[in-house]
Amino acid sequence: MFFTDGARDIHNEISRRFGFANYKIILDWYHLEKKCKEFESSARRTLCMALKGKEIRNEFLAELTPCLWFGNIDGAIQLLQNISPKKVGNHDKITELIGYFERVRDYVPVYALRAELGLRNSSNLGEKANDLVVSQRQ
Repeated sequence: MFFTDGARDIHNEISRRFGFANYKIILDWYHLEKKCKEFESSARRTLCMALKGKEIRNEFLAELTPCLWFGNIDGAIQLLQNISPKKVGNHDKITELIGYFERVRDYVPVYALRAELGLRNSSNLGEKANDLVVSQRQ
């Protein structure tokens, strides 16, 4: 089982190296939630750029996050497609987020169920170990 941040190159490499095995890729909850809040390549907030103001963004996130937590990508996409045009500042960012959801659809589990069963939803242990190695080197 691999917890990833949704990067295509990571998914492609996992498929290349482990194509012979039975494996599962899960989009790390932290990274999925982060993607909704900011645009990875520029560290700008996607929904803040897409919607008109942080109040509208926060209100929308309150609807979007539960869809994702329960693995409902179709519901998340429908929410994005049905946003009132009066609330949208940059439609391209909405389209970009919809494209991201379509691309990672197969890697989004029902995070709520995994949490209830005591299963991991995050790569935070591995990332923390990396942080500790880097800090020791410094």
